[in-house]
Amino acid sequence: MELLFIVIIIALIIYITSKSGQGNANKTTHRARNKSNEFSHYQKVSLSENSDKFWVPKNKTIQINGYEISGGLIYVGKNLAKASRNYGLNVEPALINPRLSINKKSPDYEGSTLNYWPSYSNLTPNARAAYLEWLANGKKDPNMPIGYVFLYYYGLERRLLHDLDGGIKENSQYEVELIKDEIRRLLDIYGTNSSFRRYASQLLDLFKLFDDGQKDLIKALDNESLDFEDYSCDGSYSRRHDLNFRKGLAYFALEAKPLPPDWALKWALKSTSLKTPAERCKKKFQDLFRIRYYEKFGEGIKLDNHKETHTYTYRPASSSFSGTNISIDTNLPEFTIDNKYIGKFQKIIDECTDKLDPYSRYLGRNPDDGDSAEAISNLPKEIIGYYLSTDIQNFVNQIEEELGEKQYVFVFTDNFTDYWDIKGVSKYRKKESIEIAQFFFKLGFGIEPDLRFGSSKFERDSQVVFFNIDPANYPIAPSKEYKLALLILQLTTVVGLADGTFSEDEERYLDEYIESLFQLSEPEKKRLNAYLCWLKKVNPGVRGTKKKIADLEMSKRKSILDFLIKVANADGYVDPEEVKLLQKTAEIFELDPDKIYKDIHSQQANDDPVLVMKGKEHKGYIIPDQKREEKDKGTQKLDQDRINETLLKTDEVQSILTDIFDEEDEEPEEIPSVNVEESILGLDELHSELVTELLKKDEWTQMEFENICSELNLFPGGAKELINDKAFEEYDDALILDFEEIEINTEIAKDIKL
Repeated sequence: MELLFIVIIIALIIYITSKSGQGNANKTTHRARNKSNEFSHYQKVSLSENSDKFWVPKNKTIQINGYEISGGLIYVGKNLAKASRNYGLNVEPALINPRLSINKKSPDYEGSTLNYWPSYSNLTPNARAAYLEWLANGKKDPNMPIGYVFLYYYGLERRLLHDLDGGIKENSQYEVELIKDEIRRLLDIYGTNSSFRRYASQLLDLFKLFDDGQKDLIKALDNESLDFEDYSCDGSYSRRHDLNFRKGLAYFALEAKPLPPDWALKWALKSTSLKTPAERCKKKFQDLFRIRYYEKFGEGIKLDNHKETHTYTYRPASSSFSGTNISIDTNLPEFTIDNKYIGKFQKIIDECTDKLDPYSRYLGRNPDDGDSAEAISNLPKEIIGYYLSTDIQNFVNQIEEELGEKQYVFVFTDNFTDYWDIKGVSKYRKKESIEIAQFFFKLGFGIEPDLRFGSSKFERDSQVVFFNIDPANYPIAPSKEYKLALLILQLTTVVGLADGTFSEDEERYLDEYIESLFQLSEPEKKRLNAYLCWLKKVNPGVRGTKKKIADLEMSKRKSILDFLIKVANADGYVDPEEVKLLQKTAEIFELDPDKIYKDIHSQQANDDPVLVMKGKEHKGYIIPDQKREEKDKGTQKLDQDRINETLLKTDEVQSILTDIFDEEDEEPEEIPSVNVEESILGLDELHSELVTELLKKDEWTQMEFENICSELNLFPGGAKELINDKAFEEYDDALILDFEEIEINTEIAKDIKL
């Protein structure tokens, strides 16, 4: 009995153990089966080609892993085949498999786990949760990472191009339009992303080719956006011309119509290289481009009916297509790659950016001051009138009205000088005086005094002379003859006004001498007369010049007087009025006025006889030919050879007179010393020394600059280029501004001196 009990116990243990082992085996098998089910889409399984059973139409709402998604337009299910199975996983990347795990507790809203070509099956559980939540919320969160948007777009792209075969499939047009509208909606929200905008826009363009209603080329003119605010010099502006733009070009070509400037500009912006002014000053660059385009091509370029046609190619964004392109021959003439037109546009762009460079550099230094008079004065004359403030425009209108009836108009400087306000000084410095003159020059006004042509600066509470000019055909710098004529006029007028009067005879003779001696252009004559009007109006007398004359050596004073006597004798006779002016000059120069007759006769001995005539009564101006005809018999004719010989010997006299009448800044800026031993802008010792020398003043003549370089054994062109390269690296601007004269960028100079 006891033995039987033991046997029963052993049998029971064996039974329990065997049952337990069978249970564990079954549990292991079940786990393996579950694991196989979860990852079956990675393995070689039977994939379905019937996409319709996976597609959720727009009017249907579906529940996926607890998310309620309305609006459809997605693929849901398991094992839908890709559109093309050339490489990689064969499951459609846009397919949402509800059996795959998600992590609702920690959705990846940042998209940090997304790869370049996302696929729903390859998303992390966190990313799947974020994607499903975005779909459930209407697919409209503007802050959603673009990778999720692309994943949704992949499904729309596949449906259009593969399932519906571009709308060829029977009864598919309604659904095609729904999907196209959805893509347009996405573009409105996510179109700021250049990659998404490119794919979505090109897909819509592709369907325009399928749509017969869009083949009317003239519609492209209304459909084309000519807003250029989004272009950039950094290469982010798309170089690709969309289908609508190409249709527009085809219209102008096939209809033999001139290409408008805005179309040319958009073509140029997408086909050529751009410099900083084109981006920094977009609106002004575009205005200038249009003007230059019309100047060069009249109504516009006419495009040839090109033989080549454009083949439109769309490369799908989704890996479902395995890199397969879709190409269609549009039968539209191809122009956008034609260098014949692009080269012409590039020339205009280069001209415009060069002209805008001064304004661009000013704006770079003063980004918040682009509308001031000082800033606007840097604009090219072609567009400066577009950007005047209301006050300045009213002032300009007033001047134009007054000059309609007169040749010269006097204007009080306080009408405009406040726009170039320099506090605490009564006289403008050279910089502001030139800026004001250049500003009105670009608006079609000459102004005197003008430092570019003379030596007098603007003063507050004073008057200046305005007169009309043609900026397009006007000298921007004085000729050598003009400079000397101006100095003679200035000296003679100052002498004539020394006793408070300047008689008509004195003025007449002055006019006649200048007319006879110098071959001045009509614009120069007009400017000289304007300056004479100003001199007589302000009556400067010997103010400001007496001290400089007193500092002159006696020999230099005598050389000026001898020169004036020679000028008086240049036409073969000396009038008593001339003698009077010469005597006044002698008095101002502290020379003996009674010796004038002796000096005149001294020149007789070394020259042809000089006829001293009694004064005659004259009315008005007498031109040289009339004057000679009216002279008494025996009067010598104008000797041009003698005049030329006299003028050749004027360099010393001109230099002396320039020193007398040249005005210095009343409040020169204090220039801190620069340690030459230290490198400037990372330059070597010689170039640092050159910069140190150049910082001593704001402007140098080309000759002065070349002389300094010569002393340092530096080549001027190379030195300028090296210094400016270093300045651009440090300040994004040039230090040496190469215009008619060498100007120093004062903003950079101030920083270097610190």
